[in-house]
Amino acid sequence: MQLFRTRGRLEKKSLALGVCLITFLASLQPVYAAPSTPEQQKVQELDLQKCLDLAQNMNPDLKLAALELESKRLAADKARFYSKKLKDAEEELDQGRSSLAQASNLLSQVEAGISALQQKKESVGLTPEEEAQLSTLEAQKAQLAAAISAGQTQLKEGESALTSGLEELNSKLSEKLGADSPRLFSVNSTRTLAERVADIAADVTQIGYYTAQHQVAVLVQKNYFDLLKARALAAAKKAAWQRAEKQYEIAQAAYQAGLKAKDDVVLAQVQANLLRADYENSLKDIAFAEAELKKAIGLPADAAVTFVETTPEASATEALEEGLKRGLARRLEMQQANGELEAAQLNFDLVKKAYPPNTYQYKEAALALEKAKANLTKAENQVRAEIVESYAAVQAAQKMLAAVEQTVEKAKENLEIAQYKYQVGWGDVSSANLKSIQAEDAAGTILEVFAAQEKLAQAEEKVIEIRYGYYLAIAKYQLDTGTGI
Repeated sequence: MQLFRTRGRLEKKSLALGVCLITFLASLQPVYAAPSTPEQQKVQELDLQKCLDLAQNMNPDLKLAALELESKRLAADKARFYSKKLKDAEEELDQGRSSLAQASNLLSQVEAGISALQQKKESVGLTPEEEAQLSTLEAQKAQLAAAISAGQTQLKEGESALTSGLEELNSKLSEKLGADSPRLFSVNSTRTLAERVADIAADVTQIGYYTAQHQVAVLVQKNYFDLLKARALAAAKKAAWQRAEKQYEIAQAAYQAGLKAKDDVVLAQVQANLLRADYENSLKDIAFAEAELKKAIGLPADAAVTFVETTPEASATEALEEGLKRGLARRLEMQQANGELEAAQLNFDLVKKAYPPNTYQYKEAALALEKAKANLTKAENQVRAEIVESYAAVQAAQKMLAAVEQTVEKAKENLEIAQYKYQVGWGDVSSANLKSIQAEDAAGTILEVFAAQEKLAQAEEKVIEIRYGYYLAIAKYQLDTGTGI
């Protein structure tokens, strides 16, 4: 009979249901995660885009996040499996109730048959066949009564297990949604809320990975431009050293010709040696910057690669409003905040159907919804502020670069004048270089040449600092508006 088959399955469902529901939400905690990564590829030359691409596959933090994502995906599969078991359990209970109702109807029919035969027996008596029929009906009645009693016991146990499971699951959901008051939804409502929370948690997990990607991209860009800047500064220092060497040769030749004193030769040699030491020290900065870039990418420190220079392009015509619109649509913080608002809204809609406004359950759900809205506003304000700041940084760096680009040529011209004055011995001409170091009396001497050399070196290094700061500002603006990784 269907009742006995259903009872056996229901008993198994009852025992397993509690464990199923307790582990249901194991997958709902968001983590930073990443897709699986390919094998490390051997690379010879790396520009900025290749650095960014490699970092997404090789950065150790993102690799760990990828493993964590696989774990969370497995947990999410288990959660959906147990969610189906929750539905199956309710269906089994419904089948049990239906079977009990059928058995009760059959018992009523058997009892009616027994009653009719007993009345006939009392009035006119029964034939042997009727006596046998009466005995069969009484045996069936006893069997049905026992089966119904056992079925009712099992049904109560199943209903109790289902209720306990629902309470446990609702408690977990309440905890995740920030509600303190106890509440109990129906099976369908609980499953709808739990599965949607699971979906949103998965989305948040993926967004967390994208956020980590963004952070890695920012770090790689910074280290990449730090390396390029270190190289450019080293080149500028080498040029300054070579200019000093040339000046030393000029002083040496003038001394040998009897035109200049030995002091000039010594001072020129000292100046050249100091600038060479400065250049050698800048090579260390290049090595450090390259090591930091390799580390950010995930390359070994001794990886045989060459970093080639590429520079980002800024859109001269893009208005701030365009960047804001793109950033608010693409930025991961906005997607995450919108997902949390969606979960809070669904929770509130379900609570509103089950609880009146004067209950704690309703009030807590309403507060959680308002909190999600406030968090969305906060995220929007934060994203707007970052984009506005990045845009302002690009504009300011662009103007600064335009302002200093001519200074190097002016400083070179100034050095040529100082060198000419030194060679011809013009010492009575006012010099801005010497005024800046309060040594006006040294006009036409090698000190004026040194001062002009220092001004040129300062101008070259300042232009380099501003230029690569400008490139980094462009790259950050692109990431902040959702254009990059």
